Amino acid sequence: MTVENKMAEKRKSARRIGDETVRTKTGKGWKEWFKILNNWDVKERSHTQTARHFREQRERLLIQVSKKDKKGRRTQLNENNYSSTPKQL
Repeated sequence: MTVENKMAEKRKSARRIGDETVRTKTGKGWKEWFKILNNWDVKERSHTQTARHFREQRERLLIQVSKKDKKGRRTQLNENNYSSTPKQL
């Protein structure tokens, strides 16, 4: 079985969780996640490397958001998107 066939099979099994469920939980649908993973070149990296990379990205984002909260410069738009505009008083 080729790498492409293995990836296609994984996509099929991953899609058992509906696109709407994934979008609700993460803010992105399957198509967006597969594009992100392909850009990360997931085929050339281990699961551990990939998990570590995305965990570190998430931690950096949380730190940035926390700093902006403390400075009063973040306005929450929704669960997944933030604006860095000053808060209205």
